[in-house]
Amino acid sequence: MGRDSIVTIAAISLVAYVSADVAHHVLGHGGACLALRGQIESLSSVHVKCSVTGSAVDLAGPVANLIVGVGTLLGAHFSSSRRLVATHLFCTLAAAFNLFWFGMQLVYSAATKTDDWAWAIQQYHVAEPVRYMMIVLGVALYTFAVRAVGHQLAPFAQPLVRARVIAVTAWGTAGGIAILTAALDHNASSVMLRGAVPQSLLLHIGLLSAPARAARSSPSDGASSYLDVSIPWIVTAVIVGGLSVACLGPGVAVAI
Repeated sequence: MGRDSIVTIAAISLVAYVSADVAHHVLGHGGACLALRGQIESLSSVHVKCSVTGSAVDLAGPVANLIVGVGTLLGAHFSSSRRLVATHLFCTLAAAFNLFWFGMQLVYSAATKTDDWAWAIQQYHVAEPVRYMMIVLGVALYTFAVRAVGHQLAPFAQPLVRARVIAVTAWGTAGGIAILTAALDHNASSVMLRGAVPQSLLLHIGLLSAPARAARSSPSDGASSYLDVSIPWIVTAVIVGGLSVACLGPGVAVAI
């Protein structure tokens, strides 16, 4: 019986998670800040401080996750060929990290009136019934994301333990790179507790339930080939992880 390379799975997972982190903080919050002619006073893996404040900057983060998540989910659908196993897994995991981030943060933010959706809730005087509907919508989107990711993991669910190994490896790798990156922050202990750990492990807990969904939709003759050790993916992960730790760990400032 063949076996997937854990190193390759971890490499793909790291790049997929960092894609969600970059989409949220760099492309989303950071991009909106610069687009509004603001200065990024600090941009890290868990926080962006912009000279311009408002709901546009705050909401740009989750919106970027949603866009990247939908795009990579489509990429997973169109890369289901047995010749594109690694690409298919990357797109599936990138979709998971981005869509889970969007859905769970919507639930948390609407429920607590804090974080990225809080400014908009206050600015537009969102009524309590609407806020409760936002929570329900977030739960529904998260549930949809778990099912969609499970469906894309179906080719890896023969046997089921294979999909479970992939999910646990991806989830643990996300936590590992997030904690390692946040360790360079000058407030590392509080950043890890309030940002890195919840953002990497709690937001994406749905990944651990995706294999069960994958098993239910796994085709009887459609199992994907096993992932061998991939030097290109490993090198890419080392570069991406190194840049994440070096740049997003201590944080950077950007002005135009």
